[in-house]
Amino acid sequence: MKLIDIKKATLDKLTASFPDFNIHGEDKVTDMSKTTLTVQLNPIYMDIMDKYNRRQYVNLSVRIYSTDKTNDANIDIVDKLYKIFDATIEVKNRKLHIKTIRIMKENDILKCSFNINYEDEVETTENYVLMKELNIKEEY
Repeated sequence: MKLIDIKKATLDKLTASFPDFNIHGEDKVTDMSKTTLTVQLNPIYMDIMDKYNRRQYVNLSVRIYSTDKTNDANIDIVDKLYKIFDATIEVKNRKLHIKTIRIMKENDILKCSFNINYEDEVETTENYVLMKELNIKEEY
């Protein structure tokens, strides 16, 4: 699985859940005529477990640029985000687990942030010829 797959799955989920909002994959917001959500995915680190397995840690954050900057409107959006990202996010038929969702507010912009870690296999391109016959010679 690629990191962009996680971001795309998040954007798709937000677009389906907030049809009246602008949803962007970048923080460059130009149209503020309606509430806008932006998504950023940042790799944190990767553990190389062995030749074929990796554990990746990423941070996903959703910034909320609300046109109605009331506390009630923000609470409604946060409640919906909690429901959308409740425990897992599905990416390419895999469920990635979310443990903690953090909400921060800075300059009237809400930020919903959570970390995801998952294991992935490294695709190999090695081709092996299968052994058809094995001869064992016993010596005494």
